Amino acid sequence: MNIDFSKMLMEHYDLSLRSYEIIRNTKRSLVIKCTTNQGLFLLKQVFISFERLQFLLQATEYLRGAGVLIPKTIKTIQQNDYVTWEGNIYYLQEWIPSISTPVVSVEDLVGLTKQIGRVHKLTLNYRSPNAHLFFKEINWEHNMKRALLLLEGLRLVKPNREEIDFFLDAGNWVVSQLDKSAFFPFLKNIPLGEQFLCHNDLHMGNLLKSESGLFIIDWDLAKYDIPAKDLNGLIKIMGKATGKWDNAVFESILEAYTQENPISDQLVSLIILYLTFPHNALTLLLKDVTQTESPQQIKSLLQFEKEKTEYLLKGHGDRYRVPPM
Repeated sequence: MNIDFSKMLMEHYDLSLRSYEIIRNTKRSLVIKCTTNQGLFLLKQVFISFERLQFLLQATEYLRGAGVLIPKTIKTIQQNDYVTWEGNIYYLQEWIPSISTPVVSVEDLVGLTKQIGRVHKLTLNYRSPNAHLFFKEINWEHNMKRALLLLEGLRLVKPNREEIDFFLDAGNWVVSQLDKSAFFPFLKNIPLGEQFLCHNDLHMGNLLKSESGLFIIDWDLAKYDIPAKDLNGLIKIMGKATGKWDNAVFESILEAYTQENPISDQLVSLIILYLTFPHNALTLLLKDVTQTESPQQIKSLLQFEKEKTEYLLKGHGDRYRVPPM
């Protein structure tokens, strides 16, 4: 890597770089831990448009100002939020020291859920410049039908056909319920003013527990959307944190979320349909094929997904009940 980070930090931030460590290097971003004469900072190179960068920085600054724990963006000497250097875009953030695994208990999970619900509620009426460029089209049927085709393909090559058949049946049932729903066509055309700013990439790696509390980081995929994907992220974190499905914990998550962000029963019911679809199971089965996760962990998480799906298919609670499969 031939980029002179030392010169860039001195010219734009008046910081003397002593050492640096590349934490992550992906097609979306390059993340660097910088040790300077004024302490630790996080330098991030992002491969996105200026419009998207401005949208993300303004939105996260708004949330941070409202009390949501998000790392602070450091201004340049010229009071800018980012730097262009050798044709690339960079911004600098405060370094948040992590003191432990971010979510290890039901209490942690409920606290995170409340924080996400608060984020969604805070952003319902917030509009930054360029917001109209970054809202997500509700296109569940297309994505679900494509996922079902992938599951059909996996069924031909995987030995555990009964397990895949279970998820296929669940997925086909969800698609049939969306076809029958009177509310879903309305949801597909929901205006930007009624969508929430969603993180869209919630997982353990994007959470940092510090002495100040739980920080939510890496908002690169944030868009205006409905909360289904963020709630799905919370369910996946539940699986990683607890290791097993628990009906009561799920109900606690849903209750905590709706207390912070009181969305309509109709929207909750459709989100439950989204959670019933085997998005996560498909991801796990693909990881099993590519061997990108240990077989034992995949087996455990697939069992979690199966028990979750069985519970949701039966309908949970009279308030949000969907027709049983």
